[in-house]
Amino acid sequence: MRHLRTWCLAMCFGVIHFSYIYAQQPILVDEFARLNFETLQMRLELFAIEVKENENSRALIRISSNGDIPRGIIHRYAKRMSHFLETYTRIPAENVRTQICKSPFDINFSLFRTPTSGSETSCDEQNFDATKSQLFDQIPYFTDLDSSYFTTTLESYGDVEAIESLKMFGMELKKNETSRGVLIMYLSPPTGISTTYRHGREVTVPIGRTDPPRMAKKILNAARSTLREHGVNASRIKLINGGYRKGGRHLELWFIPRDGVDPRITPNYFPRNGKSQKKQK
Repeated sequence: MRHLRTWCLAMCFGVIHFSYIYAQQPILVDEFARLNFETLQMRLELFAIEVKENENSRALIRISSNGDIPRGIIHRYAKRMSHFLETYTRIPAENVRTQICKSPFDINFSLFRTPTSGSETSCDEQNFDATKSQLFDQIPYFTDLDSSYFTTTLESYGDVEAIESLKMFGMELKKNETSRGVLIMYLSPPTGISTTYRHGREVTVPIGRTDPPRMAKKILNAARSTLREHGVNASRIKLINGGYRKGGRHLELWFIPRDGVDPRITPNYFPRNGKSQKKQK
């Protein structure tokens, strides 16, 4: 009888010990590749329920890529996802962590529930390579900015992600004192062409409007002001109006090391004749 009791106690202790060890291990809750924003929100909401239903847990967002995607884009993914968990699902900011790791895939997202007092799952972290010229980020501007909105700061446009990306870009420039930044702004041409009749003749007319050239100068100056506010000297920042590109207006942030070469601009739409052209050599 005494042996049976000893065996039962040992089994109970083993189960409790195993449960404790299991509770201290990171648990993979979800994993996926690129998703549209609505589906991503749904997956994050389900992930938040899992984290909040387990006491003493925190959320870990791991973004893995093969290095082909610009660093700033990955940072903006991480910022957007962590902001959603903190703001909309009410997980405290101190309980949301992010990792950027190496992977053979284009891009992959892993959501872990980790213990607040245990060890986090580790990965082969993807460090920024400051030895080569590279596109750091390509920031889209979807807002229809007319002249009444132009000021000298990006905050007035509500471009929170642009500001965050410029902050991270500025940090890399400051860490590498001999480097410099090249900012290229591409404006948006009309979104398409339609057919109509004028004076009894069929003519083609553009759909939408062509961005005014002054828009590039305004956004470039605002981006430079943001970098200067975060400690980057204006002499290390070069501004370029890249002209017009199909696909929507966007700002490119290029990191150039000491002996690096500036990127070439690649416009593919020229308003004078209203026709798109292939990339010039």
